[in-house]
Amino acid sequence: MRAKLTLDYAVFINDQERFVYVYARLEGTAQNMAAAYFEQGVISQTQTADQFLDYLNRRYGDPNAKARAQDRLRSLRQKPDESFATFLPKFEKELADSGGGSWNNEVQINYLEGALNNRLRDKLISVIGIPTDFNSYTELLLTISSRMDSQRQQYHYYPNQPRREQPQQNNQGATGSYQMD
Repeated sequence: MRAKLTLDYAVFINDQERFVYVYARLEGTAQNMAAAYFEQGVISQTQTADQFLDYLNRRYGDPNAKARAQDRLRSLRQKPDESFATFLPKFEKELADSGGGSWNNEVQINYLEGALNNRLRDKLISVIGIPTDFNSYTELLLTISSRMDSQRQQYHYYPNQPRREQPQQNNQGATGSYQMD
């Protein structure tokens, strides 16, 4: 909501209009619960949209949201059959909610590596020069995971594909005649 108000700042005539906009965006129970604060703000004309958002956050926000997100981040694990491309947005959401966006790259990478499934983590063993930048690290994991997914699909579509035959050895003996096996 704050981003919307900042982005469209020039669209609103004044602070009072922004204040009313916040209330208008609420629905049902949330709007009913905030009605008294809204009416008081309209009458006094001293309340701003930021103050209204702060009020809503104090009253209805989760004071332990960051701690809960950190707990979820700590326990988050990629499923054995889950592609990294599917898992990464979940991880990034918990990382952002826990305040991890401001952590240094080493800590972010450490949390992510701990959340990876064994198949993907095992593929990292042979990688030389693992990136120390979080974004580069995730790009590497996306590449590896994509290749793993392609390989898995190939085996799925062609499960009984015969293996390549080894070239047959020449059964000629030293005399140039064929030997019987």
